[in-house]
Amino acid sequence: MPVDWQAGDGKFHVFFEARNSGAFYLYKYVDRPALMMLATDSADDGPYFFSASRIAWVPGQWHHIAGTWSQEGVQLYVDGQPTTKGPVKAVLPQGRFSSFRLGDSPWHSVRTSSTLLDEVRVYDRALGPREILNAYNSTAARKPETAAWDDATTSFSVDRSRRAIQALLRFDPYREVKELSVRFSVWQGGRQVSKPTGFIAFENGEARGSVNLSGLKPGAASVHADGFLNGRQVFTNSKSFDLPALDWDETSVGSRISSGAASPEVDGTTVSVWGRRYDFRRSALPVSIRSGSAELLAGPISVYATSGVQTLNLTLAEQEVIKDPEQGAISVISRLVAPAQSGKPEIEIDTRAQIAADGLVLVRLSTTSQTTAVGELGIRIPISAEHAVYRHIWTKSAIAESGLLPGGIGEIDRRRFSPFYWIGDTEVGLFWFSESARMWPNALATDAIRVIRRNDRVILEVKVKTARQQLPSSWSLEFGLQATPVKSLPIGWRDWRLAPSAQANIEIVWPQPDAQGVRYYGYPEASSEVAFAERMTALRMHGREPAPYVCPTYISTASPEWRFYRDEWMMGGGDVESADVLAFGYPFAQVIPTSSSWTNFITSKTVQFAKRFALEALYFDNLQLSGGYAPLANLGMTIGGQRQFDYPILGYRKLLQSIREGLHKNSVGQILIGHVSGKIAIPMLSSLDAYVDGEQYRGVVQDDYLEVLPLETFRAEFIGRQWGLVPIFLPEFSEQVAKAVEPTRGLMALLMLHDVLVWPKWSNVTEVDRALNLLRKLRHPEAEFLPYFGREPPAHTGMADVYISGYRSAGNVLLIVGNLAREWRSGEICVEKTLLGKAGGVVEWPEGRNLAVDPDGCLNVSMMGRDYRFLAINAVRGAQAQ
Repeated sequence: MPVDWQAGDGKFHVFFEARNSGAFYLYKYVDRPALMMLATDSADDGPYFFSASRIAWVPGQWHHIAGTWSQEGVQLYVDGQPTTKGPVKAVLPQGRFSSFRLGDSPWHSVRTSSTLLDEVRVYDRALGPREILNAYNSTAARKPETAAWDDATTSFSVDRSRRAIQALLRFDPYREVKELSVRFSVWQGGRQVSKPTGFIAFENGEARGSVNLSGLKPGAASVHADGFLNGRQVFTNSKSFDLPALDWDETSVGSRISSGAASPEVDGTTVSVWGRRYDFRRSALPVSIRSGSAELLAGPISVYATSGVQTLNLTLAEQEVIKDPEQGAISVISRLVAPAQSGKPEIEIDTRAQIAADGLVLVRLSTTSQTTAVGELGIRIPISAEHAVYRHIWTKSAIAESGLLPGGIGEIDRRRFSPFYWIGDTEVGLFWFSESARMWPNALATDAIRVIRRNDRVILEVKVKTARQQLPSSWSLEFGLQATPVKSLPIGWRDWRLAPSAQANIEIVWPQPDAQGVRYYGYPEASSEVAFAERMTALRMHGREPAPYVCPTYISTASPEWRFYRDEWMMGGGDVESADVLAFGYPFAQVIPTSSSWTNFITSKTVQFAKRFALEALYFDNLQLSGGYAPLANLGMTIGGQRQFDYPILGYRKLLQSIREGLHKNSVGQILIGHVSGKIAIPMLSSLDAYVDGEQYRGVVQDDYLEVLPLETFRAEFIGRQWGLVPIFLPEFSEQVAKAVEPTRGLMALLMLHDVLVWPKWSNVTEVDRALNLLRKLRHPEAEFLPYFGREPPAHTGMADVYISGYRSAGNVLLIVGNLAREWRSGEICVEKTLLGKAGGVVEWPEGRNLAVDPDGCLNVSMMGRDYRFLAINAVRGAQAQ
């Protein structure tokens, strides 16, 4: 019972804790009102597996809570009821526990509240749902009564390698039955299709057996458990399941992956892709990288090495350029050599730089030399100071580190291993990434990544090792580079309007557990094809192209494929608390993206889904870059006794490219929208058309985004121009704030000043539509955007927090004047004379009032706080304000 706190108090409340190197926790989470039963075999590093439920507890009310763990997983119960329809698969801690605690621990916080606990019981087995319900209904411990045979429960797991079912029979409530034996079999279509097991003794409260799946066809089936007492059959118990069609696992759907872009072109040692050019002239790594007309580098990218106190002179000894038409890529293969000197052996470093169609340069450095001869070793990437303005860096927190690069000369940043680091401006940039700290002895040091500013350049330095660290005997390091933007934005993107806008032409179709929804959460298969098709038709009749929700990185644990591929696909972690997930009754499990069987499955399933309903748009959720520790999948490692995650950017990339390729081959899925919120790992996202960003500010923003989201952060992450993806902002106002006008009006000023679309879910939709309707009326969708932050802004003003962006098309100019302050602003703005033209007329919208302009192109404007104005120059007279 909470004595003096509520569920949304923003504090940890740990009621049960058992720890060794792993842990069990039964606790209330800090950031949201959720109760969790959590298990992990590494308390410090994860991954963490949990069953959870949202709670709305208030002081003075008692609640019954229970958590169980077993080989089947962990499960949470609240007031006698399980929060999911089955245990959440988990990796459990091993060995004895060093500590055991009951109470209410605030963990890292100072205790500010109290809790009462009563009737605590700990069992040496996992209780079943009936036993826990009995405990909830009792005021004291009650031994289970003698149960009927219908208290038997059958469950199973799948051993795919042996194509067999591992069946399990127990009783709930728990009991022992002497002389009982069990025989398992599999049935389908009303008949037994497997050879039954022998008679298995019922011991220690359970019976386990293995049944072969040979002869079983895709579709509904059941596991039967027949109980025999003294040779006489006394009951039959069964558990139904669906055997999935596995034909997609026989061939590689995504064997030929492309980004949809034209293959790279090569001229000597210069490789060109859309809008970018990489020059390897007399160098193993690029000496020049151009994005459009912008030169990104201030000098050659180089590998540096020392031997003793000497800097080695690594020179190019060999170079070959190879075309790979099958993969649509070009490889530049080189060898760097440092000659033997002062008794030190010769050092050779082989490099392979593969350039893909979307401009990704994947570099592999390797050596078979005596690595003990190498002292310090690293890579230096000198970026032109002109374009090194902003940065976007992966962080563990939901809100990434985005914004201006620190000022000053010399070292301006240093950090431990991070999977990516982008440096650029609002038009172009260079993205560096490394999936893993493997082969990087210095990865966990504070100087693993350094950024150094010189007069004409900013150097991104990756220090692979120091003189005291050792390379593995066979060393190979892989990293990637990609110049941005990766492509042009699709024609007509500014006309996209997302529901719930009244004039929406795209509606993201969220999963719902009914006939018009999908079979499982995030699963691309309709519950009823007829009902789902009717729903799609109804949306199109209202002028809205449906974009159904698909999650390429998670899967419902209720899906038939999960039973068969769980051990191969399980990344660890997932969603077991969101209301929309819980509405389906089963956890949403995160999947290992590098699994070829997962890529083949989700590609095949998504393509079939899109073809069946002629889908022109799809919404992909959960595309944030996630790290993983799954040794069986070669993800993660242990360094110095600590787990280190890998970040499978290339696995996510191949997964999304495979889906895109499959959709395009079948002429569906022309618009792919991905939700990334805070983690723009552009190499994995380059096959998308648009990205959604903003969810990370849920519970953070109050009524003014600029209080939590500085403009420099917005420009570095949210505007899309430097990525080559259409930017879609997701507001996160509370329900009460969304009803007000001013917060949304201020947000629309911010978005229009940056040419960013909005998905107006948690905002004042009427106010969003008012702004967008005017913008559509006054602006051509393919007009040239003139940003306030550009090299030639359309106007300037001395008013604080007032910014002016614009659009130019066919002699007409539309200016957007945004006041991002809370306070009223009144003052002068001066328009660039080249935009005024001969007439020099300016009309203010929505009022439709002509404004006086002085000979210098200046005029007076007054605006409320968090407001905007449209100023039309040379606009057609007589247009009516809306």
